[in-house]
Order: sequence, then structure tokens, then C-alpha cells
Amino acid sequence: MDDKRGIKLKDLRAIPFGEKTVLVAEISGLRRIAAREIQDLEGRIQDSLMDTKIRLAVQQNTSDLVDRYGGMRLEFYLPKTVDQDKELIVDIAQFARNWMSERSFSLHSWSVTTLDGIYHFLFEVKGPNLFTDQDLAAIRQDMDRNFNREIEIYVRSEIETVVGPNKYESFTQLLDDFRQRNRDEYGVQIRESIINSR
Repeated sequence: MDDKRGIKLKDLRAIPFGEKTVLVAEISGLRRIAAREIQDLEGRIQDSLMDTKIRLAVQQNTSDLVDRYGGMRLEFYLPKTVDQDKELIVDIAQFARNWMSERSFSLHSWSVTTLDGIYHFLFEVKGPNLFTDQDLAAIRQDMDRNFNREIEIYVRSEIETVVGPNKYESFTQLLDDFRQRNRDEYGVQIRESIINSR
């Protein structure tokens, strides 16, 4: 597992299962291991032990890694940035957040990495409908006009609709709105709850 970024092997058990042996690997990590990774590992184990009857099963416990930009996707995690580009990256993400918000989408998380000298952004949005390929073409065109940098955009879209008195909006937007509007009152209520619970 050493070459599996964000995953650690905690335990390994061999269980006889008919004519086969099933290796059960207990892993923990910040991402889920993919089926093709398990298939590749199983093949490498079979080749190493010269036994095609060995099977690999994985029991995995994953936990979310969250920073101020939302959930971090290790596949899109950028460990190092060029100093002059740090501000540009945040500006691009803020532009995307504003662009999405104007179209009733909530950008709840974003990640970025570099491949072949190009920044690749993964934006995760929720909204009253799916983010379409026409939406993607529109935001790419607007970004091209606003940023002098070659970038690639990917949008993971979830439908999350709340029908309210004025409009359709995502559940995330509704909660953000109520948190913002009740911010001062929350502080008072939480203090009172702590005092009363003693």
C-alpha cells in the first residue's frame, strides 16, 4: 500500500474459502480505494506467490479531509504551488463561486492540481438542476475572458433543491443564508444552552 496515496494498511488476514484463499486487507485512509486498484494488487500478489487462487478483499474505513475550501480530493490535491500562482488559484475559485451562485448553484468544495503544466480544477456544486455541458462551456468562456492562464475545469454536480417563498435554491444555500442571518442569535443561544446544561 506504500504507493497508494492517502491509504494505510492496518491489518491483513488470510481466510480459507473452499479451494481459494481470501486475503482480507483492513485499510484506513482519506479516500476510497478503487476496484481497479484492488484488481491490480490481486494480480501482483498472484504473480508474486504464483497462485491464481488467491483473492483480495478490502475492508476500508475512510474519513473526510476538509479544509476552508471544502472537502479535499486527494486526486486533485496540489501539494506545492508556484508562489505567484497562489493568489490566482484563489481568484479563479472565487470567480467560480460567484458565477455558480448567480445561476442558483452552490459551490461547496473545490480542489486543484497540475498536470502537464495546466491547472485542473474540480468544482463540486449543488443546485436545483444538474450542471450541464452548456453550463461548462459558458463558465469556461467567461474564465478565458477573465484569466490569462490555461486551465481545465471539471464540475461534479448534485441535484439538491429547496422550493421556498421566492425561488428554487440548493439546500446548502438555504442553510448558509439562515446561518448568516441568525449568526448573532446563535451565539446567544449556544451560551445559554451551555450555562443551562451545567
